[in-house]
Parts: sequence; C-alpha cells; structure tokens
Amino acid sequence: MVQELTEILERSLQEVRVHAHGQRGRVFVALSGGADSTALLHSAQALLHGGDELYALHADHQLHAKSGQWRSHCQALCRSLGVPLIAERLSVSAEGNLEAAARRARYEFFARHLGPNDILMLAHHRQDQLESVLLRLFQGRGMMPMRGRGALGAGHFVRPFMNIEKQLLTQYLVSHDVGWIEDPSNRDLAFDRNYLRHRVTGAIIARWPNVRNAIQRVSESALTQQQLLAHLVSKTGNTVPWSELPSIPTLALAWLRTYLGVRGHYDVSDASLGEFLRQQAQGARAQLELGTHRLYAWRDTLYFERLSPNTSRVPDQLTVSFPSLVDWGRYQLAFAECSESASNAIAYAGELRLTCRDKLQEHPSEVKSSLKKRFQQARIPPWHRGNYPVCLDAAGLVVIPGVWRRSELALSSTAVMDSSTKAKHCTIICRPVAAAMKET
Repeated sequence: MVQELTEILERSLQEVRVHAHGQRGRVFVALSGGADSTALLHSAQALLHGGDELYALHADHQLHAKSGQWRSHCQALCRSLGVPLIAERLSVSAEGNLEAAARRARYEFFARHLGPNDILMLAHHRQDQLESVLLRLFQGRGMMPMRGRGALGAGHFVRPFMNIEKQLLTQYLVSHDVGWIEDPSNRDLAFDRNYLRHRVTGAIIARWPNVRNAIQRVSESALTQQQLLAHLVSKTGNTVPWSELPSIPTLALAWLRTYLGVRGHYDVSDASLGEFLRQQAQGARAQLELGTHRLYAWRDTLYFERLSPNTSRVPDQLTVSFPSLVDWGRYQLAFAECSESASNAIAYAGELRLTCRDKLQEHPSEVKSSLKKRFQQARIPPWHRGNYPVCLDAAGLVVIPGVWRRSELALSSTAVMDSSTKAKHCTIICRPVAAAMKET
C-alpha cells in the first residue's frame, strides 16, 4: 500500500515538473490534520525523505473551539516525521458564504508561501470529486470537475489522489498506526458539502455503485475539452481583435471565461461577463475589474492589462537632459542628442519638456485639441491617454512618442524661430516598461 501511494505521488510530481520545464522547487503538503491530508503527508515523507525539501502548511481558520488543539496535533505529527510546519491563524469573515470565505482565505495563505517552481499537494480524492461535481450542478455552475493540477501563486498545485478512494487512505493510516483528527463540523448539515456527503451521495452510490467511476470518466472528458479550449485560447495575446471571439453570445461568454482562466482569474461570475459583453455590444467602452488586472473592450478590440501601482505616479513636468532614461508611468523613454541628418531626428527649440495630457500647464486648448485628435488616429485607448508621455518645447507640441511628431518645417515657421535661433535635434525611444525590462 505504501508503494502504491508513493508511486502515485511520484507520477504527479513528475507531471507537474514537465510543465515547469523540469525545474525543481520545494514540495508543500496542505495539512489539516484529517485523515486525507495526514495520509498525503506521511506518504510524501516516505517518498521524498532525503531528497526534495518537504514542508507542511496548516491553515487555522479559528472557526472551531478546538482549532488550537488541531494545530498542536499537526505540529506534533510534523515533528515526528521531521517535516517543517508553517501554520497561520487566518481571519475568515462570518458574513455570507462561510465555506467559500474559508476556502478563499486558505488558498490565499497557500499562495503566499509558494515560490517559483514550488509544488503544493492537496489531498482531495474520488469522493471529493463526486461531491464537487454534484455541488456545482446543484448551484448551476456547470459540469466543471476539480482540476488535477494548475497554477497557484508563483508555483503550482497538484491533487495526486483524485483517482483514489478515501477508504484506501484510512487503511493506509491504520496499517502504519498513524492517528488523525476528526473535525465535528464535517457533520454539520448546514454546510452544503456535508449535506451531500451524509444525505445524498450515500443513497446515490447505493443505487448506482459505479457512479464514482462514471463521474470520473465524465469529469475527465469535460476537463479534456476545457483543456483543449484553454490550449487554443492560450495562444491569444493580451490585445485581441474582437473578431476573434465567437459571435454567438453564449460561446463568447465561454471563450471569455476560458481566456481569463488561462490568466489565473477563475472566479468571475457569468453575470459579470454577461454585463461586459452587453456593454461591448452597445458600442460603449466595456470594463471589468479583476483585482490585479482589468479587462477592457474598446473599438472592436479586447484588452487584458495588469494594474501597475506606478501607472499614475508621474511628475507634472520634467525638463529633459541628454542622454537620459526616464521611467514615466507604464512607459520608459530614452532621450539622446543627434545630428539633423540622423534617422528619426526630432527638431525642437529651447528646452525639451516631458509631460502628459492630464498635467498640461501651457497651451491647454491648442495642445489638448491636437492630442485628442492624434490619440484617436493612433487608436490609443482612452484609459492610457491621461498619462501618455508627450513632449513640448518653446513652440508647443513636439512629439507624441510612437504616435506623431512635428516636422522641422513646421517648427521653422513658428514665431519663436528667427535668424538667431537654431533648432536642436534628438531621438526619443518610448517602450512599455514590461518590454523595456525584458530587453535588459
């Protein structure tokens, strides 16, 4: 029995590492102290002893009077196995869906401790899969099985026991004389999962003994289809022509859900996605908040963007020195002096000043009107225009990097240029910060 579980664990870890390009990180076990997670930790220690760094993570939700005792039990178990334990007391809101709030807090705790290439093992088994599928169906959330593996935080998670019966795990513990704790709340029928476990699934299994295998096959089929769609959608970038989305609303919603899931946003409601599609269909700018990211639809294009805390932190105005490299919100600009004959030479008079539309202090009507026209022609999204870098000189608007620049002929015809004034020249390279960092 030991060999069976350790072989399953070894296969699961290898599969995850294939997707991580063979990079090896630490291995964590989510340990509640119950039978399932205890069997997982014990068998993982048997497999990894003397090899990979193995740790246990224990989330104390503080929702039961005995939670402190359960934490002590996990500490004693980990000491006996020689496995370091990371335990935290979590704060869980009692308002709304308590099960969902506890799960959210627990996974946030897990994600905080996972570094690149780290793997978290979760002890869900075949019975959990049956309950999850039924629960999603009864809640109208569709035929979506628990995923066997995926991304979590900076690392990955895997559920190696998904095809194992719970009975095998308890037999394993008994045969090794390993104790575990029983959470009394697991029998509280006020929780939907407990109601399914104690009142529903038993009757279903009694009538259809092979139902867990059947659910597993259907789940694997649904998951395979979902993975295929995710594979196709994953080839799509963060800026997508709207024509690439299905024209049928229900299919567009499924496409969007998969598109966001590939990017780590799994919990967006159908109502939110439906409203986003409705706004886009009406020709307005659609926007969907996603916490760390934001989804936009504008002018027949879909945009998925990360919210940067530095986006709005730009000065009112900056006098440019040469040469210089300037970080400006979501952009980085490189300024260098050049000759008049140089490729992409930009002519300017007096000092060259860097600012943006929302910080303009001079020439407000003339420049802002010109900016609006140029931004529209270049299809710069409205939410990027406020802090988009623009350069001014004594004669007015010089350049909108990557969008428009004034000709030297236009400069020479202005009132500031006379026989004693000589135009200077420079080059300006403007790149998004992410692209600039990638090159360095």
